Order: sequence, then structure tokens, then C-alpha cells
Amino acid sequence: MKKNLAIMLFSDRKYMFALGTFIINIKQFVKNYDSILIYNSDFSSEDEQNINKIDDKCIFIKYTFDDFIEEFNFDKDQIKNLDAIKRYSHISPVKFKMFTHLNEYKTIILFDTDMLLLSDINDILNDNYNIAWRDEQLISEKLTRSGYSIDKIKKIGLLDTYSKATTPNGGFIIINDNFDYMLAYNTAFNYFKKYFLIHPFLMGEITLGYVRFILNLNLFPVDHNIYNAFPNMINLKTKLIHFLGNYKPWNRQFIQYIYCQWIYNYIEYTMITGHKDSQVKIFDNIGEDFILKENNKEKWNKIFNINKFIYPSELKPRLDFEQKYFIFDYNDYLYYEILSPSWLFESYCCRMWIRGSYVCNNTI
Repeated sequence: MKKNLAIMLFSDRKYMFALGTFIINIKQFVKNYDSILIYNSDFSSEDEQNINKIDDKCIFIKYTFDDFIEEFNFDKDQIKNLDAIKRYSHISPVKFKMFTHLNEYKTIILFDTDMLLLSDINDILNDNYNIAWRDEQLISEKLTRSGYSIDKIKKIGLLDTYSKATTPNGGFIIINDNFDYMLAYNTAFNYFKKYFLIHPFLMGEITLGYVRFILNLNLFPVDHNIYNAFPNMINLKTKLIHFLGNYKPWNRQFIQYIYCQWIYNYIEYTMITGHKDSQVKIFDNIGEDFILKENNKEKWNKIFNINKFIYPSELKPRLDFEQKYFIFDYNDYLYYEILSPSWLFESYCCRMWIRGSYVCNNTI
């Protein structure tokens, strides 16, 4: 008899801290799952034991680079230098393996691990669709934006398909077992093997989009402001945030301040596993620092743009609006600092410096 629900995650040892932190988050908001399937390439037995301390429902599926090469009969030297592999690893393109797990589970939810759940997602867990994701661009648009020409698409005979089939954002995908999922897997496998070397970039998402179109699967397009929302798209209804690019809660102060729940989860991860990662910077006094910087920016904006602060043309302003002092350079040796007043009607405190030596202090 099939189990009801599995969570599917992809990781390597470098980002084990993000994996463990997100599993803590999953336990807070996803209820009644049977397993967490973790595809990885390099976890040690100790790593697995540590993650199992967080949740003993984790099942580890080792998938090495050599496994990838052997499965698709690729040339190893040709594959290892591809930007798509160096940037995203060999695991990310094979997200279509989720189809095979429908042999054992009625529903699979795939997440990226650079995410934060803010609420439960029970409202979209039903069998009214085959597949759910955040729908994005046409395949043709995604390829051309990454530098692949329309002429090349024509040569491989897929222009019509690529001009109609859309791709998902691969960070959040739900599939149910109410379609021929093994046909979907075989279609994906054959397509991937044939075309990966032709256009490898973002092939994991493109493969899923291709299969959905070819098999005419019933897609439920999730609201991109609620599920898989980028930080600049969130609103009061948002349930799942996806931290794209370099703006992660483990390395950006303002992201950590706004989404402090992530750092709380990370601290819990370190307490459970005993593992602290050097990639995670916990910013001290984050609230105070963030608010002071924002306050300074607001003040300087009012002073320069509303009050029209006038300064001698010989002075060159340093355009740093986050600091308490605003600095004007006069030459290589002499500069001035102006302290922003607490209130706009107050006078400004001006200090003149010779580099390395304090000279005078006046109000203006």
C-alpha cells in the first residue's frame, strides 16, 4: 500500500547547514509526511546521522557525479567543465527523478533548501491536478535569455514545442500519482539524455516543462506571491519564500533581519547536530544596526533632497548614506565630516580632518 506524502530535497555537503535548517522549518509547517528523500552526492555516514537527529524520517539517496555519467552514458571530461554543472552540480538537472518515487508515495513535494516556510501549505495539497508549480517563461524565452539562439532551436526541430511549453521555477513542485508517471519519467529521461549536451543550462526545469507539455499534464499554477515568492514579491499572504541569487539569510544582514526565523532555525540546527558552518554569519545587534542605517539614509535623503542642503562645489561627497557622518573630500589630505542632526531644525556638527589628524569641530 502506498504512503501518502514524501518531501524531496537535493543537497551536497557544502550546503548541509541549509538542508538541516530547512528540515527544521518543514517540521514546523508541513504535517503528516511519511519521508524526506534527500538526494546527495557526498554525505558521510556521520552527516547522515546528524541530519537524522533532526528528523528520523530522512532517507538518503546517494547520487554521485560518476553515477550521473554512467546513467546517461555521457563523456566525463566533456561534462565536468560545463558551466551548468559547475554552477548547479550534477544533481539539480535530474529533478525529474521525482516521478519514480510515485511508485511508493501518492504525493511528492520538492523544495529547494534556500527557502523559508512562513505558514502551512495544506490548502493546495489535493488531487485536483497532476502537477503544481510556479509557472514562468516559455522554454524558447528561457533559452534565448541564456544566449541560445532561435536558429539553434530550429535546427534541433523543437521550435514549435519550445514556443508553447512553459518552464517552472524548480524550487517548489508538487506532483500527484493520478497520471502515468512512469511514462513521464521515461519521456524525461530520453529527452534529457538527448538534449542535455545541446543546451545544458537550467535543464532540470526545462525537462519538467517539456514533459508537462508533451503529456498535457494538468498543471495547477501556484500564485507566485504566495508560494515560491521571491523576497521582492512577498505580501501578507506569502507562505513560502525563495532566496534567489546571493541574497541569502546566512550572508546578508538585511535579509537576516527581515527573515530572522531562518537564523533561529539555524541555531536550532547547530544545537541538535553540533555543526556550525563558516558560511553562516550571525550578525550581532542586527536590529539596532539595520534600523540605524535605515534611519541615517532617511535623514540624509531629507537633508539633501528635501531641504536642499548646499555645499561648496570644491567638495566631493562620498555617497554613503548609511553612516552617521556624511563625508566630503576636499583633496588627498583634507576632508570634512558632517553629523546628521537628530531633528531637521537642529544645526549640523561639522568636523574637518587632515587624514589621520583631528583639526577642528564646529556647528553650522
